[in-house]
Amino acid sequence: MDGMPIHRRLNKHFFKTWSPGMAYLLGYIAADGAITIGKRGNCYLEIESVDAELPRLVRSLLNANHKITVRKRLGHGRYYRLQIGSKMLIRDLAR
Repeated sequence: MDGMPIHRRLNKHFFKTWSPGMAYLLGYIAADGAITIGKRGNCYLEIESVDAELPRLVRSLLNANHKITVRKRLGHGRYYRLQIGSKMLIRDLAR
């Protein structure tokens, strides 16, 4: 199965309807998140935190099952990263 895409669960419609969870996530993204749009149009929401619970909360709010990776930065210790790719989610977020 090499080369087969991995299908992940995600509420792609999360940013279509206002909710307290949306308000929280918008604030979190503005403070500590990033949106990346690649040269080929691929779109990603990235969340990084030294607190493992925050990426887990974001993943839960989005009803996603994407992997949270553990990374280390020289001199900064361990941090947790959640990356979610979805053109629809990013397009709605931009609106």
